Amino acid sequence: MPRVKPQREVFHFPVNADPLIAKVMEVNLRFSQNLPNFICKQTMTRQESRNAGKKWRTRDVLSAEVILVDGVEDYRNFRVNDRPATVAEAEATGSWSTGEFAQMLLNILHPGVQAEFKEAGPSVVRGRQTVRYDYSVKKEHSHWHLDFGSVEFRPAYEGRIWIDEATARVMRIEMVANDIPAAANVRAVETDLEYDWVNIGPKEHLLPATSANLSCGTDREATFCNLNEITFTEYNLFGAESAMSFGSEAIVEEPQAPAVEEPIAEPELPEVPDEPIQRPTLRRKR
Repeated sequence: MPRVKPQREVFHFPVNADPLIAKVMEVNLRFSQNLPNFICKQTMTRQESRNAGKKWRTRDVLSAEVILVDGVEDYRNFRVNDRPATVAEAEATGSWSTGEFAQMLLNILHPGVQAEFKEAGPSVVRGRQTVRYDYSVKKEHSHWHLDFGSVEFRPAYEGRIWIDEATARVMRIEMVANDIPAAANVRAVETDLEYDWVNIGPKEHLLPATSANLSCGTDREATFCNLNEITFTEYNLFGAESAMSFGSEAIVEEPQAPAVEEPIAEPELPEVPDEPIQRPTLRRKR
């Protein structure tokens, strides 16, 4: 997939936005534009159940190196059960997801999706006091792209978002698909993503720590489910005088000039965001 850097646009706050939500939009859009170029390891344990999630069997463990350059994600060095694998081999053995570093935030906070928010009270995430909001996004504004083989669609969705009021940063996201087409043969699709502070070079950044994707459907009157549990570790700067090799491909980054602060810009929501994804998750009580 070619890497396309989003065009910059003037940012407009939604009319009558909750003051905290408006601040969160501003802070997180600036954050996503000013992230350093980095590399990290993504490890995904893929599980399946034939009895509606009462008993799980581990199918395999997929790992990859995630590179974020100029706000665009790229995935290299795939391994399945610690053996080198191509992208096609990784996809053939089960579902996988992309977009955790920017797209999921945009799916909720970008003004174009016109999410409706309702404050739901205080909560704690990773030891930090947060405010939880319930939200919903209508199908006509959805940019959550789901792919189930021959059926691709963008559902309406709802969920919860946890915000650190002191920093206006998002600590956790949950998304649940609604109005799933019958042709997809899927009854439930959910996803969650939790953030934590990590050191990249001399600075701390709030970045994905864990995620979980769940999808369930029916097959011959039995309910089957697929669950992917993901961790993000080993964050490091990717750039200045670094050279990294992924298989036979070498990527060399030249020293970069210091970033220049720019006006807040509204990222463009792509017509087909990221790679086709199956992102689903067991709701966790809070």
